[in-house]
This record gives sequence, C-alpha cells and structure tokens, in this order.
Amino acid sequence: MLFAFTVDDHVLDPVRDPVLRPSGRLAAPALAPHHATSIDAAETALRHQLRQYGLGLVRFEQALDPADFVDLGRRLGELMVENDPAVQPFVEDGVVLHLRQETLSGRVEHAPFEPRELLLHTEGSRRPAGRQPRFIALYCVDPGDDPGSQTVLVPFSAVLGRLADQTLAVLRETREARVDGTPTILVPWQETERFSFRDLGDEAYLWESPFPQERTERALLDLLTACYDSGQSYGSHWSERDLMVIDNTRWFHGRTWSRAPGGAAARPRHLMRLRIQDPRP
Repeated sequence: MLFAFTVDDHVLDPVRDPVLRPSGRLAAPALAPHHATSIDAAETALRHQLRQYGLGLVRFEQALDPADFVDLGRRLGELMVENDPAVQPFVEDGVVLHLRQETLSGRVEHAPFEPRELLLHTEGSRRPAGRQPRFIALYCVDPGDDPGSQTVLVPFSAVLGRLADQTLAVLRETREARVDGTPTILVPWQETERFSFRDLGDEAYLWESPFPQERTERALLDLLTACYDSGQSYGSHWSERDLMVIDNTRWFHGRTWSRAPGGAAARPRHLMRLRIQDPRP
C-alpha cells in the first residue's frame, strides 16, 4: 500500500524543540576527546572508540589540512564521492565537503549549510543499504562565534528502547517509496537492528507498507516522537581542531538552530565532512 504522510509541526515541536532549539547546551557525549599528535595516533584511538561507542572524538594538537583529513578517512574505509550537483561549489578533491554555515536556497540539499536546525536523520537513508555510508567524519576548521550550533547525537539503542513491539514490526516492513532500492526503516544489523530514516519535517512522506495506513502512520509518529524523546540526546559543541566520527549504523544525528542574531554569525562555523563506507572485501 502506498500513501503520503505529513506531520504538522505543532504535533512534534513540543518534543523537537528541547533537542533542536535548547535553551542551553545539551549534555556532551560520555566520551572525552583523545588528544592526538599524529594521524597514526588518531587512527588508533578512533578504531578503539568506534568499536566501543560507535562514536570517535579526537582533538589534534596541530591543524589538519584537507589532504591529512582525506588520509585519515581512507584508513577507516572507502571514501564516498560527493556527486550531488547542488553541493559542488563546496567540494574539494571530490570527497571533502566544506560545510560553511550560510543561508543558501532552503532546499533539502543545502540543509547542512543553513543556520536553521537540521532534523535528526541517518546519512543516505534514501540509498540502498549497501550504498549508505558507515561513518560520517567531521573536522572543525573554525568553530565560528555562534554560541549555539551543536551537533546533536541520539543513539539507536535509546530509540529502540522506547518503541513497542507492534511498532517495531511495522517499521521492519515499511520503506520510503521515493527511490527504488530504499531499505525498510528498520533492518537487521550484526547482533541488533539499525535505522534508515530521516525526519522530513513538514515535507510529505510517501511510504510503502503492507500494514493498514492508520497503523503505519501511528508507527511513524511513534518513531519520530521516540527520536526526540529518547532521554539520550547529546550535543557536541565544536572547538578548533576537533574531529568527530559517527557510526551511521548506531546513531541519529542532526544540528541545533543558530542562536546568532539574525541566524547568521559574524564568523560562521566551518567543518569539513567525509562520508566513509566499509572497505570492500
């Protein structure tokens, strides 16, 4: 069964706003950054952190240039090419995306650059499972002077713990119908399950599900609510030379809104991003 599904903002804003528009800083992840003096040291620390937490945090003593960043990314897996025409002005060497906070078109492709909040999602959720990134690496070139603008992290485990069995059953067989090959929202992964899902805000969802529409819509609303009301929403407030690597199979991520006057900081934040797939066998 195919059907469209849209959630009015006023229904979800009471749970979204405390996470994406917090009055102060969200709690930091319970993982102290590893201070690294070299790419080799950073790689060792990241591999350990990612195995244990699904999250890596490193603070370099000296700044990384794009070539250093690419070198480190290649040690973790296969780099994905940034081939979306909408972001090409911000791409370097085909794989490094420069995320400089600025107001662009308002299109979904430009959401990572905009000062508004970035809704929770998994990276590449509309891609077939085998073409989604395993890791998202973010490196802070300049934190800017915006007192807000935290990267938000919510673990899958906390969201799964908030969902009833009947909701999970629906999510295992429901997929976004926009693109061929899109996986179901919830898929088996190693010894647990992983999400492939994006909060589309007030954009209409087009879903395919074998369940009745009312039951599927209830499950989608329960999932959206659980993402923001999981009890485990963390915020990373950036400092220069910080590196974060997010395991896309274990965490949702997003960004708080800009609290700079007019939504634009005098010195905007600048991050570099890599998307990394698991190495091919």
